[in-house]
Amino acid sequence: MSKRRRHQGKPDVCFDITYKDLRGKKVWEKVGYLSEGYTAAKASQIRAERLQKQRHGDLMATRKNITFGEAWDMFDQRHIATLADPDSERMRYETHLKDKLAHLRLDRIGTLDVEDLKADLLVKLAPSTAKKVIGLVGSLYRKMSEWDVWHGRSPTRGIKFPKADVQRVRFLTNGEARQLMEGLRLRSDQVWRMAMVSLHTGFRASEIFRLRGEHIDLEAAMIRAEDTKNGESRTVHMTPTLMNEVFGTMPTTPMGHLVFPSRTGKQITAISDTYERTVEALKLNKGIDDNRYKVVFHTLRHTFASWLASDGIPLYVISQLLGHKSLSQTQRYAHLCPDVRQQAVSYIDKRFTNS
Repeated sequence: MSKRRRHQGKPDVCFDITYKDLRGKKVWEKVGYLSEGYTAAKASQIRAERLQKQRHGDLMATRKNITFGEAWDMFDQRHIATLADPDSERMRYETHLKDKLAHLRLDRIGTLDVEDLKADLLVKLAPSTAKKVIGLVGSLYRKMSEWDVWHGRSPTRGIKFPKADVQRVRFLTNGEARQLMEGLRLRSDQVWRMAMVSLHTGFRASEIFRLRGEHIDLEAAMIRAEDTKNGESRTVHMTPTLMNEVFGTMPTTPMGHLVFPSRTGKQITAISDTYERTVEALKLNKGIDDNRYKVVFHTLRHTFASWLASDGIPLYVISQLLGHKSLSQTQRYAHLCPDVRQQAVSYIDKRFTNS
């Protein structure tokens, strides 16, 4: 881009360049005037250099003594900024890594340092969350190696975490489920409908967020989950309650449109805190410290499966309804199934004695 002025009584041209940074923001930069020796070709060359430096950075100059903090700035601009949820990673860095590692050179951070960091994290965080923080360190080292900024063994290699038992144990009783649904309906029609979908289909919250008009078939009383956690679609029969009370009392959603959009029309990414406030108001988690026994939105999916198992529905059927990749994932509900083994072998005796 260029603009004109007069220099020593003659027309002069100023050359500007523009490009987008890694966050998609447009950058404008003045290069210089024709009278100063700049040309369109020179401006184009400078723009290309800016883009090259943006993509690859001045890596050679920082390779030798780069600190974790300097590496993070590069990592943030070139990698974190491109993620769907960069703020979560930035929060982990600011909260758990910056004070401990930012001032240290990459080659001075060893496995023992990371083990100490892990020990500190496990005091205040769940193992799964602490693992994400350590994983962020490993990811930074991998990117520095890929970008030829630093080479060496990542200090996170060999770091192990205790396997946490995070599986939900609590499922709702009939009375608790009715209480919860009534409470949600008074506070938020949309949250109530989403909760009903989970309780009556076993759908995950993410699967409910992605529901569109074409996934609801009222004529066939079917509902379909697509882009699931396991990458496979599945279809579930709707209960009469779900079909009539939930979908039968709301406008039909056109194809391609979200069934449960946010206020801005976009896809929801998290359940409203209305759900948590309702659970708190009903005191469903009163006196419970173990997260496995706390009522959360996922409890509805767990309740769906638990009720089916308790009523004798075969585990392989429950597995299909939940969209589990293998039956072993559904085995956790086996203890709820009626013990039909004694009844099964009794048929052998009947056949023998009647023969």
